[in-house]
Amino acid sequence: MAGTLSVHEFTVGSSTHVLVDAGELGGWDGARAAQNIRQFARADSALWGQLPFRRYVFLNLFRPGGGGLEHLNSTLLTSRFTADAPSGNLRWLNFVSHEYFHAFNVKRLRPVELGPFDYEKPPSTDALWIAEGLTSYYGELLVARAGLERPDDWLVSMSAHIATVQNAPGRLMQTLAQSSLDVWTTGTSGVGQDLAKTVSYYDKGPIVGFLLDAHIRRVTGGARSLDDVMRNAYAKYAGARGFTHDQFIAVAERVAGASLREFFRRAVFSTEELDYADALDWYGLRFAAPGDAKARWMLEVRPDATPTQQAHFRALVAATVPAL
Repeated sequence: MAGTLSVHEFTVGSSTHVLVDAGELGGWDGARAAQNIRQFARADSALWGQLPFRRYVFLNLFRPGGGGLEHLNSTLLTSRFTADAPSGNLRWLNFVSHEYFHAFNVKRLRPVELGPFDYEKPPSTDALWIAEGLTSYYGELLVARAGLERPDDWLVSMSAHIATVQNAPGRLMQTLAQSSLDVWTTGTSGVGQDLAKTVSYYDKGPIVGFLLDAHIRRVTGGARSLDDVMRNAYAKYAGARGFTHDQFIAVAERVAGASLREFFRRAVFSTEELDYADALDWYGLRFAAPGDAKARWMLEVRPDATPTQQAHFRALVAATVPAL
């Protein structure tokens, strides 16, 4: 990169992180952005128990368009989000958190088909819902765990995913696994698909992550969670090896201490409607306005949620690192 660059450096544990801003910055506050990134990087470190790099770089370009691309120890970010608007800043943080989580989930822990690559042939895997969908789930969740958004804000993000899927006829025509396999024919990286015929793993994937997380917490009495699945899968399959879909499911079942075949059959390998009842009951949530077409999928904490249910929800979204 050449030109006038704004560079902000910070450390998390023993790992150096560098935010490099380039382009028309306008009122952008790079120092504030770096402080926020440091906060969710600390939440990532708390989740995984480690940071697998000595130096990580965020190349943050302000130019028309948008999107992110993960690399082993860096990410390229193209965005027009600004720090001036709270909603825009939260969108940007979720976006950057997603790409940072890829340093663990995809660049090190990955479906076996995603490397080493044959650059003459596009790779196909039915597990992009893990690679991208669970990354979206944790990218947003770790912003909450970093204390950078309120639990209600996180519920708004999850509600948006649910509304997108539940209002798309394609959810009844394409399975989540098929959405992953068809990425080269039905959309660019899962974006821009015809929602009348397809379902996006960027939306259904984080929902399945939310439901799977709640299910594991319920069957283990809150002793285990999807966090444990990700850590165990990382310990077993990260690096050159990769995992198959069946191997990932097997790890989840070992963590849960129970069969999850029916859960995965319904949520990932069928076009049946997702079952939200288990998660809503565990966390003390409800859909706020089931009779309102515009707001029927908006999640909220039940006014009669028990102290136990409230504790379950706090265990999911409460800040895991102290504020800086």
